[in-house]
Amino acid sequence: MATVDLRIQNKCNHRISIETVSIDSDGLTLRPLVPIQSMGSLSVRRFGVKLNKTEYYLESEDNLVVGSTYRVIKLFNRDKYTDPVYDVSYATTLKYCPKCVGTEYTDDIYTKRDGEFKTVTDEFMLAQQAEKHVVTDVESNKYHLWIGSGLRSLINTKVTDLDFITSEVKKDIRSALNKMKEAQLKHEQANPLVDSSEVMGNIKSIEVLQDAADPSIVEAFVTYTAASGKTLEYSQVLELSTFRPR
Repeated sequence: MATVDLRIQNKCNHRISIETVSIDSDGLTLRPLVPIQSMGSLSVRRFGVKLNKTEYYLESEDNLVVGSTYRVIKLFNRDKYTDPVYDVSYATTLKYCPKCVGTEYTDDIYTKRDGEFKTVTDEFMLAQQAEKHVVTDVESNKYHLWIGSGLRSLINTKVTDLDFITSEVKKDIRSALNKMKEAQLKHEQANPLVDSSEVMGNIKSIEVLQDAADPSIVEAFVTYTAASGKTLEYSQVLELSTFRPR
């Protein structure tokens, strides 16, 4: 009988729920932190009052920070206040999304339309458990000190030595997943009703690639099986300069 876990990995909508923006000295221009996907996704509030879409529009201009053409919000009429409060809500693009940082998925708990939490089971739960064990800092869980990996120890490592990085990342991921498998097997022996779909099988391969644009970023691709025989794939991006798994 399969067990159930809260689903934490969900597809990102790249939506910025609320962002307070300042108005330029011209009294007409509002500059959000990241690019706006479309006019349709944009909502603007002034002192908490929602503006009509006929009161503003999007205008493209070169942005030196982003390094590309950037759309700013333009008001049709100049704001007479010297420091008005504007809040905007909008969808941004995958590349600039601060929620999923370009991975397309977020690790957070979400509810369905009926208010119930999204859940996972079977191989999907196994995949989620594998991610949890890899990104958790080993010994950070005081009740289960064995859970996690030692990837944090790679912070500020000389990332030009790709062979060393590759070896260490592979070793830490393999160790974390094998410890998870050992715990699952013990649980399965004590409880014969555990479904084989949620138990780790064998690690088939672990491949580590360095980002061409930023050598401090590496991505690990893991292929493994569930005890049920189904093959699963898992990828993990690691920013080694700050140890931010994403």
